Amino acid sequence: HNMNVFANESFVDEMALAAGKDPVEYRMSLLEGKPRFQNVLKLATQKAGYKKGAAKGNAMGVAIMEGYDTYVAVVAEVSVGADGEVKVVKTTVAADMGMIVNPEIVEQQIQSSIIMGMGQTLKHAITVKNGVVEQTNFNSYAMVRTNESPLVNIVLVKSGEKPGGIGEPVTAAIIPALANAVAKLTGKRVRTLPITGKAIQQA
Repeated sequence: HNMNVFANESFVDEMALAAGKDPVEYRMSLLEGKPRFQNVLKLATQKAGYKKGAAKGNAMGVAIMEGYDTYVAVVAEVSVGADGEVKVVKTTVAADMGMIVNPEIVEQQIQSSIIMGMGQTLKHAITVKNGVVEQTNFNSYAMVRTNESPLVNIVLVKSGEKPGGIGEPVTAAIIPALANAVAKLTGKRVRTLPITGKAIQQA
């Protein structure tokens, strides 16, 4: 699941743009007969204030996915700093994973999944110079730091469906949500990761 969501959900946004439709409305039109998907998308966008719009100078991106019997929708709000790098301001997640055994653990998992997905989207890269990998430890392999962590809003759907998994779905979905927000903000579609300031300039 997780390797395909970036491509799939980025392309859905491109199709929405080509059709002249709002990305959320476009997704809703494709999700007829899939009430769990429609519900998490509705809940996430409502909680994020999607219809009201992002703060001045920011943009919101949306992505959805189903994995391991769990349905998630993610809304990411981003800005671009003076250094040209993407700043994640706020994220909102709605998750329907069936019956929830331990809500606190689920929330912790979602929060950590957001941070992990941010790293994959904006920072993580392995480069080779003269046949040698340049990253040797965390001083040269960038991680998301505490001061870079965004506000994370979470909506958990109460359900009697069988329990699903929450380990990977949010990590996968935050990546295209961020990519879609960057594309909306800058007008440039970056199709490879990480989405750095240099990558945006070259897109």
